[in-house]
Amino acid sequence: MCKKITEEFVKRHGLTYEEYVNQLEPAFQRRYQRSYQKVALSEEQINFLKLPSRPVRAIVFTTKTCTDSVSAVPIMKKIQEHGTFIDLRVIDINKGDQEVEEVFENYTTNGDKRVPVIITLSEDYYEINRWVERSALGYKLYYESKRNAKDTDDFYKKVRMAFSENWGEIQNDSLQEIWHNLVKTITIVNTSSRLKKLSSN
Repeated sequence: MCKKITEEFVKRHGLTYEEYVNQLEPAFQRRYQRSYQKVALSEEQINFLKLPSRPVRAIVFTTKTCTDSVSAVPIMKKIQEHGTFIDLRVIDINKGDQEVEEVFENYTTNGDKRVPVIITLSEDYYEINRWVERSALGYKLYYESKRNAKDTDDFYKKVRMAFSENWGEIQNDSLQEIWHNLVKTITIVNTSSRLKKLSSN
């Protein structure tokens, strides 16, 4: 039986965004900073995040050298800054911890370990939604690069070029997908009869 995300698990392994980025190599810290600076929420999104809400928990599974995480994780940080009811924690799946590996078995994609995985949960750790790895546009560019490549080296060259040339569009596409998932989560926790009963107990 796979272990699940619990409050105790998050306390043991979850880092704040700042804690996570600060322990990265300087080159990756700079990449995260540049990516964060490019994230722009709309006025409508910011105003929505200012509305009263029950707590939402967001857990991000990632690795220190994941390029897709450099694009996606700063999006969650920017959202959290405006939505102070969101508790954001980052967990490195490659830290060599057996408990982390066991919990992450719940979040593989097609049997593979793909990161980042952004999981949104209720305040009492019931999963509501998840977003995996990259946006639809990112997957489309990845697939086109693979389909048109002559060999493995050519594929890596093509996919790096495609991601570099379309970085801003990929990040914005990711922002919109992550945002839609988050709106669903916020709506569910604030209209949940179960959570309402939890508050009254």
